[in-house]
Amino acid sequence: MRTVGNTAKLVPIVLPFFPPQPRALRPEASFLPINPLENEAVVRSFEATEGYRSLGFAPDALEAAWGPATARLLGLGAGQHDMTLFPHRHGTDGFFVCRWRRAPAAPASPTARSPPANPC
Repeated sequence: MRTVGNTAKLVPIVLPFFPPQPRALRPEASFLPINPLENEAVVRSFEATEGYRSLGFAPDALEAAWGPATARLLGLGAGQHDMTLFPHRHGTDGFFVCRWRRAPAAPASPTARSPPANPC
């Protein structure tokens, strides 16, 4: 059975494996009531960690993925990067979606020394 604690532990473990540039999308679908502790709280908790910043993650607006017309239809705020969809409001199943982007790794320092070439 999925628990809030397990979800919160998995996010920082899995996200380091995302390559730079592609978007990290955290969808959560459930036939159970949408649980803010399992969705918004997990996202806010991870966003507050040093790991979130050191891995180069940043919020990525859902409007960029869904387009302005869909964003208006769903009632997204400017720059909003997460939202909960409800059957009675959006005509979908219950979903929570969060979108992050990961910056490319910084180039190596020009003063960094390369290992010597293998003479063999």
